[in-house]
Amino acid sequence: MNDYNNSGTHIPPTTLKQYYKLGFKLIPIGDDVVIPNVSGLLTPEERDISIRESKSGKEEPVNYIYHHPEFWNEDRLERDAYRFKSVATTYGKTHLKDDAGRDLYLNELDIDDEEIFTRLSIINTNGRDHYFLDEIGKITFGVKTRKAWGRRYYWLSHKQEKPIRSNDCKIGHRFEIKTDNSTGHGTLPPSRYRNDASKHYQSIGANKIAIQDGMYDGLLKTLDDCLINKKKSRSTSHEAQHKTRNAAEQQARFDLTEEDAEELLNEILCHYSE
Repeated sequence: MNDYNNSGTHIPPTTLKQYYKLGFKLIPIGDDVVIPNVSGLLTPEERDISIRESKSGKEEPVNYIYHHPEFWNEDRLERDAYRFKSVATTYGKTHLKDDAGRDLYLNELDIDDEEIFTRLSIINTNGRDHYFLDEIGKITFGVKTRKAWGRRYYWLSHKQEKPIRSNDCKIGHRFEIKTDNSTGHGTLPPSRYRNDASKHYQSIGANKIAIQDGMYDGLLKTLDDCLINKKKSRSTSHEAQHKTRNAAEQQARFDLTEEDAEELLNEILCHYSE
């Protein structure tokens, strides 16, 4: 899926159609590799529906794609391929069905920190080591990001789970499980990096998205101690919460790299409306 055209002006329609068939919910991204290129994307009828559905009372094309998994088809991708300077995906209910006709939902594991990468590289269960990242890479689609330990793995499930955000995690133990439209979108290969047009996201793993209903619970079991214990935090005094929050915020300021800032900007822009 790395057949980027020689001019580098857009993602080839063949790649877009392959992604659609796998179950990705595609978002066209413009020249800046951040902002969705969706102006004029919806038909008049779709715009009316989008306005009625939106909390802002305004047209929201990206949310429309999220709520309407039937939005894309091969003909429409061919017609709107020019919009895809880069390509991303949103999550949740897809246009795919399993063999029994049941709905399938798209999920993403987004690894940020070395600690998470290391933990998931080798998982010991019942005295046996499992090279988890290698094993999952053999059965489902993955992406190598520009971060040193950055990996994204996608899977399908029969249930839509609650998203896990990076601010749910302890500092130095960041990861996300993206399951809906509240955590931004995920950039797909062969999109280029924002700050270096000569480099592109690379696909790793299999050329398919596996159905893995146990993936979400398994990840949370393995990474449970990486999450902030919010119940415990609520039981502490207000003063203690305030001190803890301030300390975390101070540490986060020093922990915010250029890549982190760019990722934050990406998520904010996904939800921005005039």
